[in-house]
Amino acid sequence: MFDRRQFAKALGAAAIVAAVPPARAGGTATFQLALENRSALKEVQGSKLRGAVMKSLMLGSRAAKPAEVRCAAARVTNRRAEAIYLSDAFSLAPGKSQFPGDDYFPDDSFFPGENFFPGENFLTGGAFTPGADLQLAIAKVAAAEIVRSETKTGTFLAVLDANGDRPSSGISLIWNI
Repeated sequence: MFDRRQFAKALGAAAIVAAVPPARAGGTATFQLALENRSALKEVQGSKLRGAVMKSLMLGSRAAKPAEVRCAAARVTNRRAEAIYLSDAFSLAPGKSQFPGDDYFPDDSFFPGENFFPGENFLTGGAFTPGADLQLAIAKVAAAEIVRSETKTGTFLAVLDANGDRPSSGISLIWNI
């Protein structure tokens, strides 16, 4: 049985949403971002959350040959993209790959603090094609996800074609703290 504090934390972590397109939607994502071991994240919180998420991330590519991609993240507060992160480009081979490392991942400010328990609140979203302005696209997708989830605060993560030409999908982490 949950006490009042545990119930509030669980309720705040319960929202799951799918990606919303900034401009062009549909089709199958060429590049996907998903979590390999969601059960390992059930008990992780605070300063350990970022590292645990990064270690669990799997990148997928349906491209015929290696492609240049970028990791993107947006932190949304009050339904507006407050911070955007775009990594340097890196090569992604066809098939599934582990995330390439800390240098391509956003810092702790994109993740909630000690009062958040993620549970099983990560899902791969629908496909969207970002276009040439990757920062604008990630801001729109992230804000749209938060609005659809009827919450106000969260983080959206995606792996994007470095040129913005091919469809991608991402995951959302909604946090109400």
